Amino acid sequence: MKTVVLAGMGKLPFEAVKKLQERGESVTVVAFTEQIAMDLSSLAVEVQVFSIAQVGKILKYLRSIKADAMLFIGKIDRSIMEKNLKFDLKAISMLAKLRDRQEDTMMLAIIEEVEKLGVSVCSQREVLSHLIAKPGLYSMHKPNKKESEDIAFGYRKMKAVAGLDIGQSIVVKNKTVLAVEAIEGTNETVKRGGSYAKGGFTFVKVAKPNQDYRFDLPAVGLETLDIFINCGGRVFAVEADSTIIADYDACVQRADENGVVFLGFTPQELVCRTAEHPY
Repeated sequence: MKTVVLAGMGKLPFEAVKKLQERGESVTVVAFTEQIAMDLSSLAVEVQVFSIAQVGKILKYLRSIKADAMLFIGKIDRSIMEKNLKFDLKAISMLAKLRDRQEDTMMLAIIEEVEKLGVSVCSQREVLSHLIAKPGLYSMHKPNKKESEDIAFGYRKMKAVAGLDIGQSIVVKNKTVLAVEAIEGTNETVKRGGSYAKGGFTFVKVAKPNQDYRFDLPAVGLETLDIFINCGGRVFAVEADSTIIADYDACVQRADENGVVFLGFTPQELVCRTAEHPY
């Protein structure tokens, strides 16, 4: 099996390549910037660099190496879009045919082109199953009744917004929405919400109602948690079974050191626990 990893920023591309290699797959990497390629240079794989908008060149590369499968993984932030955005003719042609420029719409169009080559697109959830959040309380600190209610409130609000393909993170306090994620990304959402909260707020990360696990699996890690702590956050809650937690052990330790509640919830147990408050 020959798999191509399309790599954005962060540690997840490392985890994905290692897991695929453990499964005996032949792995090559397409990095979206030179810096990402340098970051991945320690891996024993071939690394090519293409702009995220060079769709035609990426498809041509997949054909040239006779790829069997492809995996999208890693963070695509504004710096990638601004520094290395080189549209080729294939990308321009595809964009002209799209009904909108929402992320899901564009990704599904790319996946359709990839699958026309006979290349399957891997599920991030399946490849990185060892990093998927499990239900339960991770930290030594527990949410109180008011904080549990804020988790449930944030979940309901964000699940509705996520269904519109807008974002997946929300900041709330006292059943008030302080910030909802859009194009700025999770970290900037936490900063914005924290600036209004003045401490003691709740962060909630959810999956979309019809999440396509071939791309954009919700993910959190130490960087986001540190920003949350620096902004005075109190409860850091993620939807279990649908969210990747990078640096899990380090995140739990950091949460405990800073008096932060860190947990994974399921919608079903969220209803029960909010009503009974048995955390």
